[in-house]
Amino acid sequence: GCGYGFFDIPFRRLGLLSTKHQFGHGYDGGLDALDQIHNFHAELIAQMADRLSMIPEGDGSMLDHTLIVWTNENGGQHHSDYRRWPDVLLGGQATGLRTGRYIRFPDQGLMGARTLADLWSTLTHLLGAPRDDFGAAGLEPSNGPIQNLVM
Repeated sequence: GCGYGFFDIPFRRLGLLSTKHQFGHGYDGGLDALDQIHNFHAELIAQMADRLSMIPEGDGSMLDHTLIVWTNENGGQHHSDYRRWPDVLLGGQATGLRTGRYIRFPDQGLMGARTLADLWSTLTHLLGAPRDDFGAAGLEPSNGPIQNLVM
């Protein structure tokens, strides 16, 4: 987290003396400090995925039957316009998720653009609780599931 009050988290064990909010504004190490934090989180998630991949479950591993969603709390940059919001989906092959790819959709307003609401809608379908109107009450348009994420 990076907001003042509840989620202005320091990362002193990484040798960073300020907080994520300050880094997001470019102070005290700025983007280099944020890279350090993201790398730390990526290592933790990779360790968890490795452990899950070693546990047999059904016709595969526990990782095959688990979907890990890792997203950043800020799309693009701190206080951004939310046009680029990185998400990582790990595992979940038994859910019907197509894996092993990097996908970048066109910017909002361009043909083929998709939203976070579309991603969440896709995941509800994969996990057996389909919703095509995820986030419909919000400001972001929802087009329903993203078909090229599903086998």
